[in-house]
Amino acid sequence: MRPTWTIVAILLLGMPPATASAAAWRTSVYETDGFSVAFSGGIKVEPMNLDENARKNLVRATMYSQDNGTFWYGVGASLWTADASLNFDDGVSGTMNSYKCAKTDSDVRSSLPGGSMREIFASGCENAARIGARFFLRGRWFYQVVYLISSDDQADDAKHFLASFKLSPLKI
Repeated sequence: MRPTWTIVAILLLGMPPATASAAAWRTSVYETDGFSVAFSGGIKVEPMNLDENARKNLVRATMYSQDNGTFWYGVGASLWTADASLNFDDGVSGTMNSYKCAKTDSDVRSSLPGGSMREIFASGCENAARIGARFFLRGRWFYQVVYLISSDDQADDAKHFLASFKLSPLKI
């Protein structure tokens, strides 16, 4: 079975862009989902609202986000079932295509122990001036770490958020 990447991408797209101030960064560790990340403000944690077809292929999917009105930071962590056919590039493309960006500024691929990583920066997007994203596939886990910013003066904080994401041992 092929996972419904478009649904996950739409969930990320539906988050409004939001503005980072020079707020204090606080790292949160999410042991069950196998990562840590720093947010600069309040965090909303909720299950991803997925259609029935997507849920058939998922064990669970959680969205961690911060929305400040002019910037949005989010981490989507999805654990796919053993019978789901995961295609990393399809997942990345589905998410990035949903943002309808005019230009991909960079797209870098790399390997991780037991997985893959891809980092993409884009501009002229439908819901944000700039988007930065890192995608990770580790086993049956797919992570989407995304920021949407409305102006270039938010870029340093947004890049800080993106760089703060770290995979950690899974506690399942």
